[in-house]
Amino acid sequence: MQTPRIPIWLGGSSQRKGPVRRAARCDGVLPLRVPTSTGGRHLTAAEVRHLRQAIESQRTERGPFDVAIGGLERGPDREEERAHIASVAEAGATWWMEGLPAANGAIMRAALECGPPRVD
Repeated sequence: MQTPRIPIWLGGSSQRKGPVRRAARCDGVLPLRVPTSTGGRHLTAAEVRHLRQAIESQRTERGPFDVAIGGLERGPDREEERAHIASVAEAGATWWMEGLPAANGAIMRAALECGPPRVD
């Protein structure tokens, strides 16, 4: 095996025990919420904190562990978005994944021109 090896992240529902248990054996997790009738939403800081605690209680290795949050399109309120990113970072998220509609070049260009939603 390659040393050091590439990190392995597991994607899956943060609401189910199986994916959380499997994620604990990996280097990180990309937790997904099961969509509701109102659609998808980002995990809250409380949900990130709970997920991190659940995974840490099952890990056998004590190396770094990433929690990548996001994946939905940007909201219209940049300040609200920054506050949310800061709150999930404080709760233990280590990466913010931003979703962009691949079929809409104008929206993609506008998001790139805005730059990342910095919280520092």
